[in-house]
Amino acid sequence: MRFLFYMLLACSAVVAGEQAAAAKELRLNSFVHRSFDAHIHAQRLLRDRRSVDEERGLPTVIEKTKTLFSTKVTDKTLQRWAANKKSPQHALIRLDLDNAGKDLFTKAKFADWVSFMTKRNPQNAEAAMLSALMTRYSDDVLSGMLIAAKKAPDTKTIATNLQIQQLRGWMKKGKTADDVFNLFNLKGKATSLDDLVSDGQFAPWVTYVTALNKGDPKKTNMMVVKTLTTYNKKTHKGVYDMLSASKNKQLAADLQRGQFDNWLANNVQFYDVSAMVGAKGTPRGSPQRLFVKDYVAAYNKKHQL
Repeated sequence: MRFLFYMLLACSAVVAGEQAAAAKELRLNSFVHRSFDAHIHAQRLLRDRRSVDEERGLPTVIEKTKTLFSTKVTDKTLQRWAANKKSPQHALIRLDLDNAGKDLFTKAKFADWVSFMTKRNPQNAEAAMLSALMTRYSDDVLSGMLIAAKKAPDTKTIATNLQIQQLRGWMKKGKTADDVFNLFNLKGKATSLDDLVSDGQFAPWVTYVTALNKGDPKKTNMMVVKTLTTYNKKTHKGVYDMLSASKNKQLAADLQRGQFDNWLANNVQFYDVSAMVGAKGTPRGSPQRLFVKDYVAAYNKKHQL
């Protein structure tokens, strides 16, 4: 059966409804058959406050002054801003959010900004929001903010939707599986499959890897294992042992097959495979010996030996 199915099955107990729905939405069709219309800007560095103020110039001072004397922002106000095509930056300033930094999603008025952006961009609100945020925050900073926001009830849904847009942008930019694994702060859990599965970022990451491989389960398994090996002290045996010890048996079996296919693709000798799975000293019929036996058969078939 397909790897992604087992991944989602394993994650179902720990991924909340919105996350599961978001992961489902981010399947292959979202990346391959739908156009990327987020129009995300190339600049991704967290910009220097002074240079931003210099670019905005006098309008910034005026908007700041309006903030000091304005009454409470109402839905009618947001509607007027949207009708007048006010910029996302204008709304952030008027809502006194432009200096919120990494705490933007925790601010009470952030919901007003989301409402304004939805009114202004009813067809692609999340894409427009992400585009605006990416002019203010670098990839790693914004990713960390979204991960934190997904854990808070009030911002979980919007953060999940924004993360979908972020993944689409990364796909367009050509970020690798390792890049996203790192941005999702998963590398510290690469020594335990069970810890990875329990992390809410694992499901979106695997979905991203699946999209990178155009839905091919074999290539997906191989890429997942390659990334795990990179962050598992770069030891193949460490990954094999980790998978063998996992409670997520079907997922572990799929990934061990990915490890098998990686070694076969790289023409690793059977005695090296035997050492990496720890077959020596195990009884006949052990999982390790059966693994090596299957590998020898596949290797000989590949090379017509």
